[in-house]
Amino acid sequence: MDENNDDVKRLERRELLLAGAALLAASSTASAFDRPEGKPKPTNGSRNSFVPKQLGEDLASKRKKPISPTVNEKTSEIEKDSGNKIDFGRDPTKDRQLRAYFGLELNDKIKPERLLDRFSKIDSQFSFIPNEWPLPFNRFHIEVLLSTAGQDIDKGLNELSIWQEKASLAANLGLEMLHYLKLDEIHRAEEAAGFYDVSSELAISDRVSEEITASLSKAAYENLDNLLKQYQSLEQINKQLTLSQFSAWLGALPHNAEPNVGNDLTHSGNGFDAKPTFEHMKDIAFDQGIPHHLASQIQLALQSDQQEFQNLAAEARLKAKIKKENWELKDKEFRSQRTQIARNLAQIKLQAATEKGGALNFVEQMLPIQDRFNRNLSDAVIRIDSANQGLCDLFDFPINIPRQLKSVISSARSGDNVNGAKVGLFDEALIWVRNAQTWYEALMQREQSYIFSLSIRSLFAEESWKQTLASGNWSFELEEDHFPEQHCIRLKGISCSVIGGKKDDIWLARILPPRQARHTTPSGKRVNLTQSHISPIRIGRIQTRDSVREPDVVGIMSLHNASPIGEWDLSFSPVSRTNEHLSELEDIVLDLHIGYFSR
Repeated sequence: MDENNDDVKRLERRELLLAGAALLAASSTASAFDRPEGKPKPTNGSRNSFVPKQLGEDLASKRKKPISPTVNEKTSEIEKDSGNKIDFGRDPTKDRQLRAYFGLELNDKIKPERLLDRFSKIDSQFSFIPNEWPLPFNRFHIEVLLSTAGQDIDKGLNELSIWQEKASLAANLGLEMLHYLKLDEIHRAEEAAGFYDVSSELAISDRVSEEITASLSKAAYENLDNLLKQYQSLEQINKQLTLSQFSAWLGALPHNAEPNVGNDLTHSGNGFDAKPTFEHMKDIAFDQGIPHHLASQIQLALQSDQQEFQNLAAEARLKAKIKKENWELKDKEFRSQRTQIARNLAQIKLQAATEKGGALNFVEQMLPIQDRFNRNLSDAVIRIDSANQGLCDLFDFPINIPRQLKSVISSARSGDNVNGAKVGLFDEALIWVRNAQTWYEALMQREQSYIFSLSIRSLFAEESWKQTLASGNWSFELEEDHFPEQHCIRLKGISCSVIGGKKDDIWLARILPPRQARHTTPSGKRVNLTQSHISPIRIGRIQTRDSVREPDVVGIMSLHNASPIGEWDLSFSPVSRTNEHLSELEDIVLDLHIGYFSR
């Protein structure tokens, strides 16, 4: 039974091989089938005839082609800022505003060393403000002059602190505006060069490139998969094995042809069964073809799997690229809106910093501070000048006025304008006042005081006294001998009383201290003093020396620190309030309130 089945199979294979031989013969050279009808010469009857097969279509035409992507630039759905588009580039108006802000002329170049000049020091813009009244300060009022000069300096310090705070804010704001202006000029050039477009265009390009890659990858995968299904299926492999066997069988066919039919040699050995040659050739072709076709199938399957994975990766990347593209297109608008907001705010700042009464117009706010500072420093300068004269005249003051302060004092005396850069002037004034106050305070701790009672009658002979008493006018001179072992003798006030007459009577007097006086400084230096600024002193309530009421002290301010050494003038009213005549008086006593230093 098995032998009959084997024979049937062999017959079927033989007929298949004969058909394959006919196919190969039809596809071989033209000389083998060059007959008018195209029929081959039969071999061993009709069993050896073969009809060739041809492919019905071009395999290349069946491959999947990549899908051509459409490059469409997506537009953002974000609404643009509808606010005013403020030009903050090289605008002449803004240029003038900034130049005015920094105190620069229109034609001035903005130089770094000059840019912040107006914000550097308050005294760099000092302008001396003279007194509106012509009366000078009394140089002998040293304590008051130094005290008020110190107060002016303290007020100036307060104004300086406020000014510096405003100047710092103004300088920072000005630099911020200038910095933004310059950066915005660069940014406008960046905009023209594609600052907002490059990223979105790159994202579009990346997305298009990834679409192409994904399309190619998908087409390659589908082509490999089709090839694997169509030409590496079990059916196709069997066909290929059949053709290989048929080719091997044809090679051994001459051994079975006439005149050797039925006499084909049988071979065996090395583990092979005894078979005719053409059977061995057919089996060898089958056995050798299996590994080859399986390897091709496996390799093609692996390539198909790899391409499938690449296709999935390309699709994932494409999704990310599309998201990135959409973001870049939106971010283009976001960045544009942020830039416009910054420009709007910069314009608001510039307007608030330059318009009159603007909330950020620190330069305008600095102007009244500067005026107050100039006023305070000018007052301090005037007082320093007078105090220095008094200190030098009365006490031989050893501290010189600094050069710049001295120059301002000289110009102020002559009425010249004092404007322009005076950096350090305030510090010079402050240091001088502090030094003078300290020095004078230490000196005054050595001062002594007492009341010097001067009898007018004792200064005249008897006849002269009677004559002057009748006229009510006395001129007399005080010498240093009247003040033994004393120097730097100065008046602090005067009081007057009379001896004789009615006890409750009241007399009037006029006293004029020396207009040209002599003085000895604490160091022993003798000087002549001009005291023409001293006005006559009037005393309206002079009573007898034994009156219960203390004598009025007058001239406390006007006579302060004046020297008593020199010629005096004294005048009395002819009659008292009760009409008593001067002849009733026995003497007139002046009480000089004296400050001095012991020798």
